[in-house]
Amino acid sequence: MENSEIPKVREVMLKRRKRQDEARAHTAAANIKSKKRAKVGYKLSFTRAEKLIKQARVKDRYELRLIRQAKRPQKKDTLPLEKKLIIAVRVGGSKNLHEHPLEALKLLRLKKAHSAVLLTQNRTTLELLKLAEPYVTWGYPNMETVRELIFKRGQTKVDGKKVALNNAVVEEHLGELGIICIEDVIHEILTTTKNFKTVNAFLWNFQLSPPAGGWNKRRAVGPCGEKINALLRRAI
Repeated sequence: MENSEIPKVREVMLKRRKRQDEARAHTAAANIKSKKRAKVGYKLSFTRAEKLIKQARVKDRYELRLIRQAKRPQKKDTLPLEKKLIIAVRVGGSKNLHEHPLEALKLLRLKKAHSAVLLTQNRTTLELLKLAEPYVTWGYPNMETVRELIFKRGQTKVDGKKVALNNAVVEEHLGELGIICIEDVIHEILTTTKNFKTVNAFLWNFQLSPPAGGWNKRRAVGPCGEKINALLRRAI
């Protein structure tokens, strides 16, 4: 009988040892994994409370602004339908934007601070500018401003790379439309003809410099009419 009971004791001990060995192996593997993470600079994601509060305040202010605008009496035909050239400039570079102006800025192709785009005036464009108004200024550029902007800041993309605008590139990509030089590009932009959309899509967004003296956001947001020309001369 004694010989028959010995294997049972040994089997229990072997199972216990096996469980202990597995636990040690699991612990060792976890230690090795944590050391590897420490070596590569593994960090837990952490967001400061101040940042969350700032994001919430920005959204609350913008929603309050939309509510106030909605309560104001709207006049009929307040949006002019005359087809005119508009230039819009993004004056704010904050990342904590409300979803409404952020979406409007994307549709206007104003994804970076100090970027500028040329547009034609219509109801859709003006509604988008109105939504993005806290971060955008816009107005009507004159011929001198457009010429200086295209000659100094004009760029396009060739084979996925941005290149400075020149006559050879213009003729290669727009020659079939009868546009063979930069002067032709300027003419099509200023006259907003049927080729405006194609020519404007050919141009890359203009990246301006911060204007001398910085942006006065209380005065330099929203529509500024002809005053946009003086503002752009400080930033081109």
